[in-house]
Amino acid sequence: MENKIRLSTQINPELLHEEIKALYPGFTGLVIGDGMLTAISDTGISDLADIVEAHDPEGESTREIALRLDREAIEALELTITTEADPMLVLEARIARIEALLQVRLE
Repeated sequence: MENKIRLSTQINPELLHEEIKALYPGFTGLVIGDGMLTAISDTGISDLADIVEAHDPEGESTREIALRLDREAIEALELTITTEADPMLVLEARIARIEALLQVRLE
């Protein structure tokens, strides 16, 4: 799966590759071109759909939730890269948002 992010600042993908790979399971590489960062990951929408299926046994919003989780993960990656924020703080905030989304869906 490829996720594209518009870059607001120049980054060095070689320096980021190993650190991001350690933080994000499924991450396989970065490609930069035309001002876009492409994060290539082994985790796709179908994998995320499997993860959230337990939260939506009727299957009514599984794909919607999977898309939201994917978007949250990419936004966390973008925020970490562009602001050099602490990755754990970024992830904790995103996890809280995802938990809130799932809680609303379960109610």
